[in-house]
Order: sequence, then structure tokens, then C-alpha cells
Amino acid sequence: MSKQNEVKYSDVKAPRKGTYLEGEVMKVEPKTLYIDVDGYPDVQMHLEYYGEPTWESFIGHVNKGDIVGGKFESGKTSSSLYLNRATSIKEVAFEDIEKLAETKEVIEAKVVKYEEKYLLLSYLDYNLVLPDYLLDHNLKDKKNTLKGKILKVVIDKAERLDNNRFDIRANQIPALMVEREKSKVEAREARDKAYLKEIEDISVGSVHNATVTKVEEHIAFVRIGGIFATLRIGEIDHKYIKDARNAVKEGDTFDVKVISRDGKKLSVSRKALIIPPFAKFMEAHHVGEEVECTLKQKLAIGMIFDIDNEVSGLLHQNEYSWNPNDNLHDFLKEGDKLNLRIVRIDPKLERVGLSRKQLLDNPWEGVDLKRGLTYSFKILEVTRDGIKVGYQKLEIEISNQELFTDKNSKADTYYTVGDNIEARVVDLDAENWVVKLSVRVVKQKEERENFEKYMKEEKTSTQTLGSFLDDTLFDIEEISIKNSKKNKNK
Repeated sequence: MSKQNEVKYSDVKAPRKGTYLEGEVMKVEPKTLYIDVDGYPDVQMHLEYYGEPTWESFIGHVNKGDIVGGKFESGKTSSSLYLNRATSIKEVAFEDIEKLAETKEVIEAKVVKYEEKYLLLSYLDYNLVLPDYLLDHNLKDKKNTLKGKILKVVIDKAERLDNNRFDIRANQIPALMVEREKSKVEAREARDKAYLKEIEDISVGSVHNATVTKVEEHIAFVRIGGIFATLRIGEIDHKYIKDARNAVKEGDTFDVKVISRDGKKLSVSRKALIIPPFAKFMEAHHVGEEVECTLKQKLAIGMIFDIDNEVSGLLHQNEYSWNPNDNLHDFLKEGDKLNLRIVRIDPKLERVGLSRKQLLDNPWEGVDLKRGLTYSFKILEVTRDGIKVGYQKLEIEISNQELFTDKNSKADTYYTVGDNIEARVVDLDAENWVVKLSVRVVKQKEERENFEKYMKEEKTSTQTLGSFLDDTLFDIEEISIKNSKKNKNK
């Protein structure tokens, strides 16, 4: 204590009880502190009034030179003033309790006593009453075992009463709700942390076994271990799928490839692990191969045929037949099967060209007919309206009109299958498979030549009947050729 403060207590007016005094510690004893407070001599504070009930001595806790304060509690005793720090601390503590009653923050309080209808808790040296109806129902039958236990509660009420008494009520129900929610949040955060750690181990391009957990129209959801991923309808298979529910179902398991990862979102593909149908097709088939196909669709330029495993090919109308007048397009219907030859495979565009014509003989190949010349033909068929003759690979029909000069004559009364006849080519268009023969013109020429021969022998006049007939027969032949062209144009 400074010399200036070395004055007798009787010379100093005592402060009012409860006045807060503060000063520098001048001396430390195990149970007493000596404090230099300006204006007051011999100020002391005993250990029991410091407010630290667990301390057994000031030594090691308070040092000379520390600033310590408290409320004046004692009256005149000998020549000393006594301070009580504990009451100051407790006052501050009650202010804290009042704030907790407003904020409803969860605190931990110790059970010090149990009664018939409540528990008595201790917090900041204050007693808190916890009624049974605000106690966790799982603990109501265990009240006698809770003494000394720590409970999490909130303060519902904190009120000052007279004579330094307080009414503080605790409530465990909100605390339980808060704790449960906190536990949920912590559990969710733990799951998210574990999920992120697990998903970090999954790299784009890696392959995993997946189980379908849910399927909607355009998307399926799969699980890879504890990780969930999306499988979009376009990544299920190479073939067209209208509804994902028709392609996969809950519980299905298959390998998938990770195609993208964005945070916790994972996208996978089953299609990426399936060999594309066109690649399989190229392994199994080659150009020039004959395959059985099924008509899928008719187009203006041809027909689309399914070959196998979702691979289709185009049969262009130019590949129907060697015959440009072939009506294959009208003859077939969807679902009909037809043998076709693969004539083109385009791996880049994944297209296949088909041909029926390549499986058929071209009857016009090597045909040496020329218009205006006469050839020998073999009769293949005889009907009342005409005959069918063969030449090389061609089969040609000749009507009664081109067989006879007499309009009333019928082929079946004059010709027999297997006979050979002479006929002139009066019209020829190999590109459009058109050839017209006339036996009548040959016969007329023969008759004209025979008549001329006869007239020469008779030494007719300058203008012989033979020359007249020759001109006439020539005109008939030309008329026949012109009529043939007109019929073709029609």
C-alpha cells in the first residue's frame, strides 16, 4: 500500500454498501488479497468472496499488480474495508441469464436436486426450475438418477423477486428440438461430406456397376454404391427409345460409363459401353453379300429396309430391277421380306445401299438386235391373241396385228410352240426395254419380191405392176413403223 494511502479508517468516510470499488493488488496471500484503492486504506478481499469456488488459494491465480474490483459488503471492522467480487459476478451472470431468456439459446445446466414435480438445476450459480411437463418424457421415470447430470435446456423465464430472490424457469422441449435439428444438420453435413469424398473418387470415363432406383419417361436414376447419377433416355441405348420406362425398370443392374460430373451431379451412359449396331453390322456383313431384309418404309425415291439389329438400308428405285417399268414399289407392303444385295456401306454416314437388280439377270445384256433388220425367233408361247418368242435372254410378244395381213386370222390356228419364225425389228429402245417385232412386214416384203420376180419374167411395161406394189409395200412398212412409235409415245 502506498504511503499516501496509509491513513486510519476512522479518518475516512465509509462507502455505501454495494458501492463498487476497484484497485491494484499490492499483496497476495493464500486466502486474502490486499488492494490499493485510492481514498481507502487497507482494502481486502477474501477468497470466499472472489467468486471462484473451485480455487483453494489465490496463489497461482492472482498476481501482484493485477486490477481487482468488487462491491463493498462489510461495515467497520477494526481498520479494514472488505470487497465482494462474487456478488458483482453474479449480477453480471443474471444479466446473461436475462439475455438467454430472450434468445432461447440452448445451455447446459447441472441437476442439483429432484422433487416430485420438478428438477432443480444450477447455472452460473443460479437455481433453475425445470417442471416435469417440460422435461423430456423419456427422463420422467428416471428423475432420481439425474442428480449431477448435465441437461440441455433453454430459459423460458428470468425474473427478479424481492429480498435478492430470483424466479428462473427452464424448458427442455425446445432444447431437444434444437438438438434434434442440430443432429439432423450434422448428420446431413456428414453425409454430404462423405458423399463428396466418395464422388471425388469417381472420374469421368470410369466404368461402374449401377442399379436403377427410379424411372421416368425421359430419364432414369441409378445408384453407384452410395452415389446417385442420372441416365438420360438418349444414353440408354443406340436404338430409338420413346419411353425410358419401356427400356429399363427399377432394380435393373448394368455397367455404365461416367460421362460428366458437376459438383454432386453425375451423368452416366449405358450406350457408351454398347457396341454401336452399325459397327456390329460392318463386322458381320460386306459389300456384295446377299441378305434377307424387311420392308420398313416407302419413300418417293425408293424403299427403306431393316437389315438387322436396327441397321437399315435404302433400296433406290433405280435398283429395283433391270426393267425400268417394274412396279415393285406398288407390289410390296411394309413388313414384307425380300432378298437384296449390299452394294454400298458408308461408315461415316452409317448408310447402306441395297440392290435387287444385282440379284437378277439382265435380259438385255449382250442383245444384238437392230431396228429394220430381220431375225429368226423361237416361239415360246401361243395364245389366241398372239405369240411370245425368245431371242437370247429376251421374251417378246407379237400380236395378231403384226402376225397377219388378214385381220381375222388368229395365232393359235397357225403357230405352234417350238417353231421358228422370221420377224423384222420395227421398233427398238433398249434403255426402256421396248422392242417390237412384225412378221407381217416380212411376209409383205416376201410377197413383193416374189411378185417383182414374176413381173420381170413376164417383161411388163416400164411402169410394171411390180414397181407399183413395191412402192405400196414400202409405204405399208413405213406406216407400221410410225404407228409403233405413236403407240409407244401414248
